Amino acid sequence: ELYLHTLAKGLSKEHVVHVVTPDLDSMEVRGPCLFYWPPEIHPTHADAVVMIHNLVHIDPYTADLLVLASNGIGADLGPDDEFATGVDAVACFSQCHVNLLTHQHPKIKRDKCFVTGLGVDVEDYTSKWNNPGMTAPYKVPGRFLYANAPERGLWNTLKIFEQIQKEVSTASLHITYDW
Repeated sequence: ELYLHTLAKGLSKEHVVHVVTPDLDSMEVRGPCLFYWPPEIHPTHADAVVMIHNLVHIDPYTADLLVLASNGIGADLGPDDEFATGVDAVACFSQCHVNLLTHQHPKIKRDKCFVTGLGVDVEDYTSKWNNPGMTAPYKVPGRFLYANAPERGLWNTLKIFEQIQKEVSTASLHITYDW
């Protein structure tokens, strides 16, 4: 959600932005140039269309500029990544994200990717750990790490964590996002 809000707010400084989101029942005005719409009613033509994570729902949208806002590496770009060839720009979290995404989807060209800065580059941390005086994060016995995306079972994890603590009294739960 932070990714979507950051992109929409930034774009709305110079453009009229319409965001179509499944969690609304009616249109909301969130700024002089920022509008949020439910999936049933919304404009379908724009100067630019930003699709989050997949391009298979590009129909019925038309635009002069197509932007893929990738929020991971499992993007759905159609059969054999066919829709990737029409992408004008790809927003990524970090350079590490660009590397992983373009490796997984060769039809996405690196020169079309730009880094939003909303992620971290793994290489930054590993190079720091190799410097004198810097140490890698240490392992804590009984610590359970989990990415916070609800579709990855977060709610179930929260429900069962109390039982985990009963089994391992020193267990701790640290929730983070994976980009």
